[in-house]
Amino acid sequence: MSHSAVDAPTDRPNTLVIATRLTPEQVVDNRVKRPPHGIEGYHRYDCVSVFFGQTNSQPDGIGAGVMWELIVGDVIRVYHAGTVKRGREAGMSDMDYWYGSIERVCVVDDGKESGKPNIWIYVRWYYRAEDVKCYDTGIAERMKRRELLVSDEHDYIHFASIDGMVKIARVDERKATYDETDDHDDPSSGFFTRWGLEVKIVEELGKGPRVVGVSLKDASECACDGCPDRAYNDEYEQRYCGQCDSWMHRRCLAREAKKVKSELIHDLFKETTDDEELIRCVTRPIARGGIHKTFGNGNEVAKVREAWKGLESGEDVSGWDEDVNTYALWPEDEGARYYMCPNCKEHWV
Repeated sequence: MSHSAVDAPTDRPNTLVIATRLTPEQVVDNRVKRPPHGIEGYHRYDCVSVFFGQTNSQPDGIGAGVMWELIVGDVIRVYHAGTVKRGREAGMSDMDYWYGSIERVCVVDDGKESGKPNIWIYVRWYYRAEDVKCYDTGIAERMKRRELLVSDEHDYIHFASIDGMVKIARVDERKATYDETDDHDDPSSGFFTRWGLEVKIVEELGKGPRVVGVSLKDASECACDGCPDRAYNDEYEQRYCGQCDSWMHRRCLAREAKKVKSELIHDLFKETTDDEELIRCVTRPIARGGIHKTFGNGNEVAKVREAWKGLESGEDVSGWDEDVNTYALWPEDEGARYYMCPNCKEHWV
């Protein structure tokens, strides 16, 4: 299990601090539980801090100890019935767990009298490729390892089913950006999400709710007319137009769009500076797939263009390249071909 030793609970509004003599191992219970009747009427908190192995009546109050912080918006890793035995006998990989984001924390019993807190968390579920493939193999095949889809399915789960907290990077295809890691890498080294998932659920008499189908939401597709395969496949390069927020295969652009000479693009910038490396970088199109890999160069392009705005407003941008991965931006030995966006017909890509 993943727990952290802390000195004090988080200082944030609408927070409840709970102390229990139990250890985390004694609290864990993987049996299926149903929330109590009227769960919606119990008090909701934005954060519940649970200290284990301690009580509120200790002379020094709540001190250093093992603590869980259940915070609205955080993502939790969840044990479930299908993996409990395997986890105890052989260990579990990250992809054996379920994942959900906390949307509500309801406290039924703070444990002061009973000795065992009763806390329920309302979660929005993330789907793994393994969860999706029995409903749509095409979606599952498009997903990467450690990729999760944000679904519209919700459930109440007991806090004893939680194994720990995780960070999930967000990829925004509409803005061509993503959350970087602490080492300024793309999200592929950890969990990430870029698409939503609509889950179709039916109520079966005597059996309760059952998932019968899923459909992908928010996945960007090639905007070019006549594209034979609009879905994004990172084997093939796509270009992004920030004017119309659309992605287009470079092979489609080569077939349908008007080509723009690189000299014309260069001339747009050369009157402002004689820094050829800055001009080379600021004129790079936003691209993904192919040599630009799954998530593309949008973050690096944004950094360079922000520096260019500073230069135009008279700022000193002499260290503009310190935070820019110029190879991820565009490999130096790879030339760039430019096209006029066939949709807005106003912006080069």
